[in-house]
Amino acid sequence: MHRAPLTSVITTKTDFLISASSDGHIKFWKISEKDLEFVKNYKAHTSTVSQLCCNDPGLLLASISPDKSCKIFDVLNFDMINIIQLDFVPSAVCWAHVAEIGSWILLISDSISNTIYKYSSDGYLLGSISSIHKNPVASIIYNYKADILVSCDSKGSIEYWSLSNLNDLSLIKSITFSFKTETDLYSLQKAKAVPFQLCFSPDFSMFSSTSSDSKIRVFEFTSGKLLLSIDESISNTKLVPGIDEMEFGRKLAVERELLKSPSISSSRAIFDSSSSYLLYSTVLGIRVIDINAKSAVRLLGLPEPHRFIDLALWQQPSIKTRTVDTSASDNPLLKSNLATPTIFTTAFKQNRFYLFTNSEASQTSDTARDIINEKPTLEEQKLAVATNEYSLASSAILRTTKGDIHLELYPEHTPKTVENFCGLATKGYYDGVIFHRVIKDFMIQTGDPLGDGTGGESIWGKDFNDEFVSSLKHDNPYTLSMANAGPNTNGSQFFITTAPAPWLDNKHAIFGRVSKGIDVVLAIERAKTDRNDKPFDDISIINVELSQT
Repeated sequence: MHRAPLTSVITTKTDFLISASSDGHIKFWKISEKDLEFVKNYKAHTSTVSQLCCNDPGLLLASISPDKSCKIFDVLNFDMINIIQLDFVPSAVCWAHVAEIGSWILLISDSISNTIYKYSSDGYLLGSISSIHKNPVASIIYNYKADILVSCDSKGSIEYWSLSNLNDLSLIKSITFSFKTETDLYSLQKAKAVPFQLCFSPDFSMFSSTSSDSKIRVFEFTSGKLLLSIDESISNTKLVPGIDEMEFGRKLAVERELLKSPSISSSRAIFDSSSSYLLYSTVLGIRVIDINAKSAVRLLGLPEPHRFIDLALWQQPSIKTRTVDTSASDNPLLKSNLATPTIFTTAFKQNRFYLFTNSEASQTSDTARDIINEKPTLEEQKLAVATNEYSLASSAILRTTKGDIHLELYPEHTPKTVENFCGLATKGYYDGVIFHRVIKDFMIQTGDPLGDGTGGESIWGKDFNDEFVSSLKHDNPYTLSMANAGPNTNGSQFFITTAPAPWLDNKHAIFGRVSKGIDVVLAIERAKTDRNDKPFDDISIINVELSQT
C-alpha cells in the first residue's frame, strides 16, 4: 500500500512490480513464484506520478510528473540513476531503441504543444520532433519487434513513425498500408474521443486504446484495421447477476465521479502473454475478452466495492529462484502463489493495489487478505487512542430535525460496529447529515455525508468487517443496522427498519434498536420522496448524544 491513492502499476520482464501514487512515491516489489516482497520506496516527485514506463527488456524505468521532471531507474538494482529537469509539463513518456548506437532513449511529449523531446538514458537532450502531430501527444508506445512508434494526440489522431523515418508510411516495411485512409486509425477522431492510453500486445501484432467515450478499441498493427470495439459506457451497462440494484446504483454513481476525474486517464486495456486475451477495467469489474472469439469470458471483482482502473499482469514464473537482499526483509509477504497468472490493479481513491489470481487464499496462513505495510499516521494513532474513550457507550440519542430517536446499542455483541458508530458521532461526523433514502414499510437510511448513498467512511478510514450474531435478527421493526455495499464493506451509513426484514439477516450487522422515539421514525418514513427514494424536503441529523446506561 501507499499513503496516497495509486496512479499506476506496471510489471516487468525481470519480475518486478512497480507502483506509483499521487504523492510522488514509487515503490519496487519483487515477484517470485510464491511471494511478493517489498523492496524499496522512493519519494521520486513533488507532485503526482502521471505515468510509469519500462523498456522492453525490463531493465530501465522512467517516471514523469507535472513537477516538470523525469526520473530514470535501474530496475534490477532498484536504483535511481538519473534525474531530468524539464522545461515543460510532460504528458507521455516512452522508451525506444536506437540500433545505430545500441542503446535506449526516452521520448517525452509536451502537454501543451505538439513537440516530442528525445533524451538519452543519461539525461541529455538529443533533439525534438514537431512534425508528427498537430496537437499535444497523449500516449506513445514502441513496437520493439518492428522498431516502429505509435502515438496518439489529444484530438485522437493516431500516427505510425520511426526515429529514422518520421512521415513517409510507404518506407515502413512492417505495415501493409501506405495511407491512413486505408485504415481505421481515424476512429478516435471520428468519435471525437480524447485518448487515454495505448498498449501493445506482447507479440506486437495488435495494440489497444482507451478513451473518453468509454470504448475499448483493438487495432491490428500491420493493417491499422479495427479488430474490436467494445462500448463500456454507463448507458450500455446493464445489471448482472451477482449484485443487487442498490449496489449497481452505487457503482454507476462512482463511475460518473470517475469520468470527471483525471484518474480515468490512467486506465489501460492490456493483453495476456499469449496475445489471445484482452483485460480492462469496467464499471462492474475487470473484464476478460477472448480476442479471436470476440466475446467476454470472465468478469473479475464484481462483488468488490472498488472501481478498478490501471492493470498490470504477471504470467511468468521464474525458472530459477532469485533472491533480493534488502533492509525491508521484515515487511509482510503476500502469500498468494504467484506462479499462477496474477493481475495487479489500482482502484479509484484507494491507496493500495489489489491482486486477482486463480489460487484460493490459504486458510492456514497467518497472513490476512489485506496487507498493511505503512505505519499509521500520527492522526490515525491519536484516533485509535481516542476510540477507547467511547467504545463502551451503550445508548445514544439521534437528534433529528423531526425529533429525537433514542437508541439502545449492543457493544457486548458487536463491539467494533458500536465503536465505529460512537467514534464517528464523537467527531461530529453525522452532524447535518441527511436521511438520503426512505422506503415506506421498509427502512430509513442515513450516515452518508455526500447525501446520495455513495460516500462515507469508518473511523479507521477503510471498510471494516461484518459482525453477525445469531441472537440478533431483523425479525422486528426499529432495528438499527449497518448499510453496506457487500460483505465486509461497512463504513458510516446505517439504517433503521420500519418493518420485519428477515432477508437482511447475516447480510447487515445489527448493532442496536430504537428504545424511544418510534413516532419520529414513522414521521421520517412518511416523508414524500422522489423516484430514488430521497425525501423532497431534507430531514437531517442535528447531532448524536452518547451515554452509558
